[in-house]
Amino acid sequence: MIVNKVYEKVVAVLSCKTSLRERMTEAAFWSRELKPKGIEVIFITTDKDEEVTSDVNRYIVMHVLDYTVITDPDRYNKIVEEWKLKYGSRSDFNVMMSKIISFNDIIKILQKYAS
Repeated sequence: MIVNKVYEKVVAVLSCKTSLRERMTEAAFWSRELKPKGIEVIFITTDKDEEVTSDVNRYIVMHVLDYTVITDPDRYNKIVEEWKLKYGSRSDFNVMMSKIISFNDIIKILQKYAS
């Protein structure tokens, strides 16, 4: 959990998984439950089984979760390349892609919660 100490309130939950299977839908469930309470869900994964890019999981990453962090830089780059080819012409592509980040850039997301 990420807690805002000033307001003594949970502002985000981190869900860390190495492989996805049903875990991505679990994170989506919690995102839908927590979002009305002002709590965001950040999914962190190596994506070792390369499951993030399946259609169902891609939808969850781009439309349900607040952020998805890919800890393997090579896998992150492959995901970005694949999605640019498939969805790069969509008008909302950059907005959707801002929700998936490399672990190298996680500090930017964490700083958001510090303010």
